[in-house]
Amino acid sequence: MHDQNHHDHDTHAHIGDLRDLHPAAEPALTAAPVELTRWVTSHSARLADLGPGADPEGPLHDLEPLRDLVGDARVVALGESSHQIREFGLMRRRILRFLIERLGFTVCAMEYGAAEGRAVDAWVQGGSGDIDDLLAPANGGAQGNGADGAGGSVKGLGQPAECGDTLRWLRHHNSGAAQPVRFVGCDIPMAGGSLRPVLEPVAAYLTAVDPGALPFLNTALDISVPLAGGTVMVPTYARLGLEPAVQDRLTAALARLLGRFTDLREVYTERGGAEAYATALSDVRAAVTTDRTQRAMAEAYAGTPDGLNLSARERYLADTLLELLDRSRPGTASCSSRTMPTSSARPTRYRAHWPGHPWAICSPGRSARTTFPSR
Repeated sequence: MHDQNHHDHDTHAHIGDLRDLHPAAEPALTAAPVELTRWVTSHSARLADLGPGADPEGPLHDLEPLRDLVGDARVVALGESSHQIREFGLMRRRILRFLIERLGFTVCAMEYGAAEGRAVDAWVQGGSGDIDDLLAPANGGAQGNGADGAGGSVKGLGQPAECGDTLRWLRHHNSGAAQPVRFVGCDIPMAGGSLRPVLEPVAAYLTAVDPGALPFLNTALDISVPLAGGTVMVPTYARLGLEPAVQDRLTAALARLLGRFTDLREVYTERGGAEAYATALSDVRAAVTTDRTQRAMAEAYAGTPDGLNLSARERYLADTLLELLDRSRPGTASCSSRTMPTSSARPTRYRAHWPGHPWAICSPGRSARTTFPSR
């Protein structure tokens, strides 16, 4: 035993760094395959420097190859990048500038709550408030907003600094633009983190057009209070401790609310107008989708995942974008960003890849490609 300890001591005595314990690395690839080298050489273009001192408002000549790539596409999607990498955000901003300044795109649609996005849209159109406050995390739940659903107190997911800088540029651009660029959120509230950002504006809407539906909404709102957090992960864990009967009450209340909106479409439209009805209906659909998303995530963490149930949020994202395009007149466009696609739209075609949730069966990109043929 003494000899073994002495041997171990001698073996480790020369180790001065933990890296010395790593096994020897495999030989590195010394050269790329010839075919890959040729392809990259013929298809690549040199981009402007994004390093320290680079001017984000500098010339966009290096992005001209995008003109042919985009062509007459109605939607251009910039796939979700790795989070918190500054250069990706700067590149997205330059591409967004190119699409707007050179190619005429007029709507920026992010993977951002549709209800929360209305406040951001008002701001980029020149409204009051502070964009950093609008984009700040909600610290456990979204504050209530005004009756019109565009109150500045609604909080969204925290966004990187580059996102705020891009929106400041967009506001400046709009101040002198003949056709200002709109901002549109396409996602469920707080990426599934809370129902309040959509239920509270719907409550204000129903107070005016159908007070008899408020009991369904108030039931859903009361039950959802402990199911609120900065992202969908907080309500996911909260659902694990919620009685199934209580979850079923929430789902039933939202289902009855959606049914009432559907059955009384003409009545609601007559009392409040078509645009207000469309916005409120979208918020109710977002609430129903948030409930399904939270339940599906909780079931996955409880060990009974169902990939089909996990497609609810992706379906809402796709449908919200498609509805936006349906309402758009010729010449309008859509653009999206974040942690998810930055996409842009003009009349005619869909191109690019819009990745969905890795568990999802129906991704937004798959849905969009069935509507807009790709080339």
